[in-house]
Amino acid sequence: MSKNTKIGNNEYNLLKAIGREADFLHDTIDEYKRDAQNENRNDLVELWEKIKKDK
Repeated sequence: MSKNTKIGNNEYNLLKAIGREADFLHDTIDEYKRDAQNENRNDLVELWEKIKKDK
């Protein structure tokens, strides 16, 4: 038997924010890093790697 469990607005907001952060870390940063690599901008590649590591 399964119950429908509702979450509150604050819990939803937290989950949404965590999801956005995960998307940024795993999709957007990798895309920006590839762009920098394509333009031989090793300084920016290192910066994006540092940002990802720090997060």
